[in-house]
Amino acid sequence: MKKSYFIAGAAMAITLVTVITVGQGVSAHSNTSQDRSFDNHRQFTAEDKAEFIAEKEARREVVRAALEAEDYTAWAATMDERAPVLEKINEENFPKFVEAHDYMEKARVIFEELDIEKPGKNMGQMRGSMHKFINK
Repeated sequence: MKKSYFIAGAAMAITLVTVITVGQGVSAHSNTSQDRSFDNHRQFTAEDKAEFIAEKEARREVVRAALEAEDYTAWAATMDERAPVLEKINEENFPKFVEAHDYMEKARVIFEELDIEKPGKNMGQMRGSMHKFINK
């Protein structure tokens, strides 16, 4: 039972850090390239989409390298200056953020071994139904 709570917690942590880290990188991209943003309802060519995806992956690699090197300065430089995560993560607590990221990576490997493609998806629904069962 405790192991399943750990796995569920790790899945949520993976989802949170991924959304914060990668999402802020995408947000930074769309804030600096509003004319190319996929949110402005214009049609994009296959080349536009491929370039956008390549830029997003390149930014993700920079973030990943900064986390692996525990380099706060490099990591913060990849974030948009308005990114909410920068209000919470600073040079002092960055090692703890890296530690959380490492746990998420370990959990991701476990989920892959269990053939769970999207950890965290529908976990809330399971928790909700468990909550109803426990609180009867």
